[in-house]
Amino acid sequence: MRRSSGVKRAPRTASDSWTVRAIEDSDLPAAAALCAESAAHHASIQPKFFRAGGGRLPARGKNRTSLVAVDDDGLVSGFVSLKVHDTPDDPLLRPLRRAHVDELVVARAARRRGCGRALLEAARKWARAEGADQLVLTIWEGNDAAERLYRAAGLRQVSRVLVDDLSSDDGGAS
Repeated sequence: MRRSSGVKRAPRTASDSWTVRAIEDSDLPAAAALCAESAAHHASIQPKFFRAGGGRLPARGKNRTSLVAVDDDGLVSGFVSLKVHDTPDDPLLRPLRRAHVDELVVARAARRRGCGRALLEAARKWARAEGADQLVLTIWEGNDAAERLYRAAGLRQVSRVLVDDLSSDDGGAS
């Protein structure tokens, strides 16, 4: 017998299959709306880093791509932007080609339906085709749903970034 996790999931619908493809100019308005949603979320969890109303528009170009997830009705429900770069010449670092996810956004209505996983898998496929040895991304403290997605998809933590808020009244010690 399967036990419930206590988390209510959205009912499965016909739009639970995703087509992931390169972004097109006609997708940019939907991507901009997703960027605004993402910016508002990030500003709510890390207001000293992010502004609501900001956001990165999907990137395209040399060593970069943006992919969109489209549902069966043709609705853009998410996107991922990533770039490939080689390790800088540094005697401390091992030379590797890495793909860095700049942004992965899923519309609220499409969450917990496989859209993020489909985008992540397509990002991995693109990165491999570009010769990348690793897929890397940054997750911000407080972005619990994204962290669950990435961990369930097999990503693991390799570092932490700490901050000292020097402008606070207590001299930065928190």
